[in-house]
Amino acid sequence: MTTRNVWWWATAAVGITLTVSSALPLIPREPAAIAEAAVEWRDLSPAEMTMTGVEGMTALEVLEQRVVVDIRQIGDMKYVTAINGRQAELVRHEQWSFWVDGQVVDQDPSAYMCRGDEMIVWRLKSY
Repeated sequence: MTTRNVWWWATAAVGITLTVSSALPLIPREPAAIAEAAVEWRDLSPAEMTMTGVEGMTALEVLEQRVVVDIRQIGDMKYVTAINGRQAELVRHEQWSFWVDGQVVDQDPSAYMCRGDEMIVWRLKSY
């Protein structure tokens, strides 16, 4: 397989934008092949993140301080829809939820105030 040094921008059919720089293999230009590569990339992202709470911050603020987060707001509630590009997919019945010290928290992450000594785990779960 030949390679070439390029800047490559592609928007995949699934809505993910990839930007890559360096010696790259020649990539087929068919949309299906690009979408397939994007799906493989997405599946490599972790579906679990662990962090320690910070006193006086919300669980959402702690998460945003450490990773790239996409949020959807409905009314007063905020929902995490993606962490580091790993999107929760409704068609797969997935959602990002968080646990504190091993217990699932059924609360808006922007309303949960950390004590500072708890272990927060964000997981991509199917329902």
